Amino acid sequence: MKWIVLASLMLINHLAQAAEVGTTVFTRGEVNATQDDTVRVLARRSPIYQQEHVTTGTDARAVLKLSDDTVVTLGEKASFRLAEYVFNEEEKRALLEIPVGAFRIITGKLTKNENPSFKVSTARSTIAVRGTDFWGGSIHEDAIDIALLDSDHSLIVSNEYGSVEITTPGYGTTVYEGKAPTEPELWGEAMMKKAVGMISY
Repeated sequence: MKWIVLASLMLINHLAQAAEVGTTVFTRGEVNATQDDTVRVLARRSPIYQQEHVTTGTDARAVLKLSDDTVVTLGEKASFRLAEYVFNEEEKRALLEIPVGAFRIITGKLTKNENPSFKVSTARSTIAVRGTDFWGGSIHEDAIDIALLDSDHSLIVSNEYGSVEITTPGYGTTVYEGKAPTEPELWGEAMMKKAVGMISY
C-alpha cells in the first residue's frame, strides 16, 4: 500500500513540474500519454502536458484542445508530441511533432498575430502554418499526404529537397521519401472522403 501511495505522490509531483498546455476533449479506444517512462491513460478532461508523447491504438481517436484553442484530432496508431508550446503576452510559438498517423489541426489564437510561429513536423516534411484547418496522414503508400481543408491563409510544406505552398482549400501535396513535396493538386471527393474517414469519430 505504501508503494502505491509513494508512486502516486511521485506522479503528482512529476506532473506538477510539467507545463499543462491543454486538455483532452474526446477519446475512443486506447489513448495514452507517456513522459519519462510515466504512462497515463487519457480520458475526457485529462490534462495535456508539454513534451508528453500521446499515442493512439487500433481504431482509436483522440481530440486535444490546447490553451490557445488549437484543436488537434488524431486517428488510429498516431503519435503526437508537443515539442514546444509558448502562449503568453510576450511569446507565441508552437512546434508539434506527428511522425506517424493521420491528424487534423484547426489552429487557434496562437496564429492570430502578425508573424505566427506554428510548425508541424512529420516523418517527411515540416509544415509552416498560419491560421488554418488542415489534414495530414498517409493515403499513398510510403508517403505523407497533406491537404488544406479551410483557411484564409496558405500552408507551406517543405523538406530538404524543396518546398510548396498550398493556397486553396481542397488542394493537397504528397511527400515521398527522398523527394520534394509534389505540386499541389485538387483532391477528388473519394480521396478527401478517405482522408476525413481516418480521423472521424
